[in-house]
This record gives sequence, C-alpha cells and structure tokens, in this order.
Amino acid sequence: MRIRLILVSALILTCIGNIGPLLNVTHAEGYLSGFGGIAAPGSLSNVIVTKQLSLFGVTSAARTADVDLENTLTWGLKAGYFSERRKWLGLETEVFTFTPNMTAQPLIVAQPGQTAKGVDFSGAPVRVTALALNVITREPSLGHFNPYGGVGPALFYSSSSAFPGKFRVTPGLNVIAGASYYLTDQTAFFGEFRFNTVSVKVGGFVGDYSGQMFVGGISYHFDGPERTED
Repeated sequence: MRIRLILVSALILTCIGNIGPLLNVTHAEGYLSGFGGIAAPGSLSNVIVTKQLSLFGVTSAARTADVDLENTLTWGLKAGYFSERRKWLGLETEVFTFTPNMTAQPLIVAQPGQTAKGVDFSGAPVRVTALALNVITREPSLGHFNPYGGVGPALFYSSSSAFPGKFRVTPGLNVIAGASYYLTDQTAFFGEFRFNTVSVKVGGFVGDYSGQMFVGGISYHFDGPERTED
C-alpha cells in the first residue's frame, strides 16, 4: 500500500508539473463526455476483517480467501482538453461510480493461532466512486477515427452498509484504451476498455481490488478541429 501511495503521488506531481506547458492550454480543444457500461470486478484479494466479525463466523480479526464480486453497471462524466499545438496530447478529469457487491459464497477464514475453517458468507453491498486525473494520448491524423490511451492516478471512495465506518478515500490507478469516431467536428461517439486497481477500505474491511470496465459514451468538443473524410 505504501509503494502504491508513493507511485500515485509521484504521478500526480509529474502531471501537475509538466503537463501545462506541453498542452498550451491557451488554445485548447476542450470537451465534455458522458459514458456508461459494464464493470467486471473479479474478486477482492488479501482480505482482512476487523469488524462485523459475525458476518464471517469469527470472533477476532481474520483473513479470508478471495471474495467474489458481482458484475455491475457503471457510469460517469469527464471533462478535458487537447493542446492546439500538440493535438496528440491531452489531460482530463473524470468521476465514475459502480457497485461491485460481494456475492453470497462459501469462504475459507483464518484467525491467528487457529485452524482455518469454512463459513457461508451472506454477501454485502458495496459502492465505489472514483475521481481520476488522466494523461491522454491519441492519434489525430486518421480523420474521423481517433484511437487513444491514457493513464493516471485516482482517488477511490468505498462504502458499504454492512461495514459502517468513517469516510475512507484510498489512492489507486486508472488505465484506459479506446477509440472515438467523430460524427461532426464537435460530436463523437467513443468506446473504452478500462483497468482499475486500488485497496478497498470500508469499516473494518480491507481488500485489494483489480477490475475491468467496458464502456461507451458520447462527447462534445469545443473548438474542435475540422476533420476531412478518410
């Protein structure tokens, strides 16, 4: 976790310190986007529980086997801009949310000094909301079709009614790869693959999360460049 925090902090400082001069914000192509799709979260690993112990059939802090999560819908909004001078380079911020609920499942649970045992976990609701800052690169020379990729740090807020506790925000990583198709100089449809990784923390529950998303959306570009037919 400490290594992840150091890496995310370094990435944030690098973005803030270097991206402004490169982008030439004075003459930028700004855009607003909305998107939605499917989140495929897989499972939580390295799980530790210290509260709500009865859900896991234990009486003290314990570790569990990986906890499976449900596939779910996701949606979000983002805003960003591309440099007029360096049309291939951009910066965007976004917020998105999804509900990777813990499914009802059998689990192996181990308490310190005791033999591991199997329990029937009844499941728990989970909501994750993230705020991300992405550095974007694209290929603008293909006319209406623009493939792109991006990476950046994100702050993830996780909550669950089954694990009440204080407000917890943890740093993570957001990686995207996609393509957009411009219907007009200002309007484009896009599709993206996303990968997120973060340590999910709710009241008395910690687990490492890595998941994928498949989303699509529409964007409106301000001062978008004229695009010729391919």
